Amino acid sequence: MTGSIGQTNALGAFLALEKNRDLYLTRFKNSASVQKDIEYFKTKAAKVNTVDEFVNDPKLLAFAATAFGLEADLKYPARLKKVLKESLGDEKALANKLIDPRYKEMAKF
Repeated sequence: MTGSIGQTNALGAFLALEKNRDLYLTRFKNSASVQKDIEYFKTKAAKVNTVDEFVNDPKLLAFAATAFGLEADLKYPARLKKVLKESLGDEKALANKLIDPRYKEMAKF
């Protein structure tokens, strides 16, 4: 069954998802679990004063990392902490050394 999802051709499934992309994205954004995560982030992030406090809250860190497509780095919280702590004005900052531009985007945010 290589190249298929159940009885549906993988390409056909992809095209169907792509055709209804906006609908599925809206449903995802409005889902109860996503709204709960957004509310948690807004409430908790407003009370955070330091990068250490932010990184020490696993839900906050996971939300932010996922927002920037860096959820795989949740295994390396020290790296994310370093990216968030160092100034992008410093050419030696980790975010400036990493090839992936998402680190700089996260650091700016």
